[in-house]
Amino acid sequence: MVLTSEQLLCVLDQGDGTTGAERGVWLWRTTDPGISLESLWGAPVGCLAHAMLDLREAMLGPQLELHDRCPRCDEEIEFTVSIPEIRLAQPPMDNPPFDVEIDGQPVTLRRVSCDDLRRVERGEITDRAGVIARCVSQGLEGLDEAGHGSIDAILGERDPQADVTFSLACPACAHSWEGVFDPCEVVWTELRARAKQLLFDVDALARAYGWSEAEVLKLSPPRRRAYLELLDR
Repeated sequence: MVLTSEQLLCVLDQGDGTTGAERGVWLWRTTDPGISLESLWGAPVGCLAHAMLDLREAMLGPQLELHDRCPRCDEEIEFTVSIPEIRLAQPPMDNPPFDVEIDGQPVTLRRVSCDDLRRVERGEITDRAGVIARCVSQGLEGLDEAGHGSIDAILGERDPQADVTFSLACPACAHSWEGVFDPCEVVWTELRARAKQLLFDVDALARAYGWSEAEVLKLSPPRRRAYLELLDR
């Protein structure tokens, strides 16, 4: 589950004007083209997160260098996590409905989907209640705020990979907070940086040897690095 050099360069052509979910689904579909877009958008968010973690580990290794900013003093925090440490249970991709009972009332739910996330990021859904309304197919009527809170908690339990957080503390002011991990944003940012470096390599070899982009990309990464090292001699 990796991107070819050609696919990696396509990352530079994607992303502008799109949401994190749209970029993540594009990467997922690129690495697994046998899955229909309908299935990808209907899949739980945790499945997308798993796909992003798998892609990142395959291409760049298991160690993630993350950063956040203290909400109190704006100090930047850097920390390292291992992908196996944050890989949680993966929900069924077909996102089947399931029944629960809340305050004695039967409720039928499904997990939050990639399409739900896309709609939130587009601003089409503006609060958690809107997400819950999309996930409940039966039994939402009559539930009070506490019932909505129970649904929210159940959705989190049924797809823990959809919402990974880190307990962080600022070394400058000692403030503590929960940092949110966005796998689509993290992986996209890293792959975009890798794509830019590949573009610089293509440019250098094209200038030196007169090769086309396609000819440079046909070289294996070790062969490409060897030619780049020759340019520095």
